[in-house]
Amino acid sequence: MKRRAVIGFCFLIALFTGMIFRLLDISQGETLRQAAQKQSGYVMTLGKTRGTIYDCNLTPLTNAVSRSRAVAVATPESVTAISKALSPYESSLLFERLQKGRPISFEWPAAGLLTYHLPQRYTAQDGLEHVIGYVGQDGHGVTGIERSFDTWLSECSGAVSLRYRADALGRALTGENMALEDTTANSRDGVVLTIDERIQRIAARAAKNHFSSGAVVVLETGSAKIRAMVSLPDYDPEDLPAALEDASSPLVNRVLSAYNIGSVFKLVVACAAADRNETGMAMECAGTTEYANRRFQCIGGLPHGAVDLSRAVAVSCNCYFIHLADTIGYQPILQMARKLGFGRAMWLANDFCTAPGVLPGARDLSAPAALANFSFGQGELLATPLQIAAMVQAIACGGIYTEPSLVEGRVSGEETVAASAARVSSRAMTAHTAELVRGYMMDAVENGTVSGGKPKTGGAGAKTATAETGSFDADGKAVIQAWCALFYSAE
Repeated sequence: MKRRAVIGFCFLIALFTGMIFRLLDISQGETLRQAAQKQSGYVMTLGKTRGTIYDCNLTPLTNAVSRSRAVAVATPESVTAISKALSPYESSLLFERLQKGRPISFEWPAAGLLTYHLPQRYTAQDGLEHVIGYVGQDGHGVTGIERSFDTWLSECSGAVSLRYRADALGRALTGENMALEDTTANSRDGVVLTIDERIQRIAARAAKNHFSSGAVVVLETGSAKIRAMVSLPDYDPEDLPAALEDASSPLVNRVLSAYNIGSVFKLVVACAAADRNETGMAMECAGTTEYANRRFQCIGGLPHGAVDLSRAVAVSCNCYFIHLADTIGYQPILQMARKLGFGRAMWLANDFCTAPGVLPGARDLSAPAALANFSFGQGELLATPLQIAAMVQAIACGGIYTEPSLVEGRVSGEETVAASAARVSSRAMTAHTAELVRGYMMDAVENGTVSGGKPKTGGAGAKTATAETGSFDADGKAVIQAWCALFYSAE
């Protein structure tokens, strides 16, 4: 028993000695040190970015400018730097946050502090708010291109993060180095639009100088690419509550919305007549005319005298177009309208399309009075500004109709990848018809309803309209939709 006790005692001594040496080795070893550092390391995300939206010249429309920011922890050096850079009130606000022990980020860069730059998603957009759209609180696109390309723009994401060491309560350890990790360069990838930022800026400025509610759309003749797309009133994507409360409905994209179009539709009737070689009709306009037991009149009831098709377009003679529509019938007019994109939605991107508008059917137009209203763009007929621009584009480029496009493609690295197949074009009218109607529109600028807007150089072709809506404002005044559809220059 004595010998067994001695052996057991020696074994215990050896065991405890081994344990002591093992604990000593662990406490001074690299493994424990790395584990401890890992457990005390924190990562704070200071800001996130998503893919950039560009114009056709690769000018950024989002992420165009960066904001300088600073990071600070509760150290005497940080307190001194903040006190020198900011007012006493601003400094006191930051000091309250510093007392919590965690690093803070703020927009006022101060000398001696760790600084970084974070791209600002939205800046002054010159009416592009309705095109670009905005993102929700979850960081995903809600409207516009932000929504249509949400998956891709989210994949092109980046962030600025801060790595630092902290104690068990998560408070930053003073005297320890903080490191910034910046991957915002990833957000240089994104989407390229057909918009030309320079033309967009000019269009937006002109629109704001002349009306508070309306739309401007500019297409490139031939390609039908949208170079400018302005909807007023606009809104601040950083202040959506104000837009939601605004009675003028700034979130409505008026370029894509359908309205009464009035006399600009006379261009469709003129194209239909010219395509059937029915351009020789002439009449004497007395300012009013009897048709289908109803009296119709030109604007103000003023007579236009002797008019042919060219003069009727130039002076916008309702009486002439009523009898022209009666001569050729509604079928050719409906057929031409469909060829020119009326009555169907235009898809600009996923989840981004125009209203289809309203194109009356054959049954609707079988009534003579309905045909009379249809001939000068009244009645049930509705169309969007983009549909009207596409119609004029077809006339301007020799009768070839091409559906407008808004997206050039995607940017990934140094390559631009096409987003979709090229838009399909089709002949809507003969080249001769397009030439004739262009001449009618140019005569309207030189000698007709658009003479007051004649450009100083280059000439132009245009058609105006004053469309009755049948509705009234709060003061009892009739609501009128005014239009000017044109091509520039005359060549």
